[in-house]
Amino acid sequence: MIQDFFDEQMIACKIIKKLSDTKSISHAYLIETNNYYRGFDFALAFAKTLFCPENKIKCTDCGNCTQCERINNRNFSELEIIEPEGMWIKKEQLDSLQKNFSTKSLEGTRKVYIINHAEKLNQASSNSILKFLEEPEENITAILITNNVYSLLETIVSRCQIIKLNDMKSQTNNHSTLEKVGNYLFNNINDINNFYESNSQSEIILETIKFIEQIEKMNIEVLLDENHLCSTFLKDKIMFEQFINIMILFFKDILDFKIRKKVSVFDDYKEKIMSISDDNSVEKITKKIRILTNIQERIKYNCNLNLILDKLIILLGGV
Repeated sequence: MIQDFFDEQMIACKIIKKLSDTKSISHAYLIETNNYYRGFDFALAFAKTLFCPENKIKCTDCGNCTQCERINNRNFSELEIIEPEGMWIKKEQLDSLQKNFSTKSLEGTRKVYIINHAEKLNQASSNSILKFLEEPEENITAILITNNVYSLLETIVSRCQIIKLNDMKSQTNNHSTLEKVGNYLFNNINDINNFYESNSQSEIILETIKFIEQIEKMNIEVLLDENHLCSTFLKDKIMFEQFINIMILFFKDILDFKIRKKVSVFDDYKEKIMSISDDNSVEKITKKIRILTNIQERIKYNCNLNLILDKLIILLGGV
């Protein structure tokens, strides 16, 4: 339970302990993971604390708890977990949630729903969950998880109590680039392990960095390689979003090196980062990151990926 995270997330754990001790539970929480690799696991532990009939935060106090086992197995009726279906969280998922939660609790007095990757709410699903948050029902608690609080509607953020997690960058210094990228992209162990085990991920990272280098040189090979990228790696929106996320991480490392002479993720590519940093001002790097985050938003809609890639090349090449 929450106590398991005390060494890594002491402040957040103390906040939850205080909530548990005083029984002053809000109707909605937003967990900002800050690239912490166990963000979803932390949220699940928080849910266990809310459900615990003994109001305990340590697993050792519980003995053999079938309720926690059922929560782990996702078959506890009072907990619903919403995750993206494909690229985005859809309105239909939230409509179904509200319908299910309109009935009386069968196993206690509280219901909890977790929205993982809340940044993947599109406009329709954002409006749907906002209505649910604006009219909170007694003993229903929302836990939203996101790595980027600024990608959510301000009206959603304002209705949640924010719990910030530490990024734990200092504990990943000995990890490979692949491991670090996985830790930054995902917030639970299963997704991270699947990322590591995929045979294509290292090659995608290599191709993404090669693409960035070509953009920086702005030679004709960028346009020639575009078809290669789309046909080989960027076959669907999920892979395209991953490609954009890796680019954002890489440019953030360039920015960190420009300002603080530090590289957080792509240590294996430090020479390339140094070279690109020398050729760009802080203003240019931040503008490129802003372009990439705007492209992220465009992928939410049913746009042609080839056209988006064309636009990306033009915009980045023009900075």
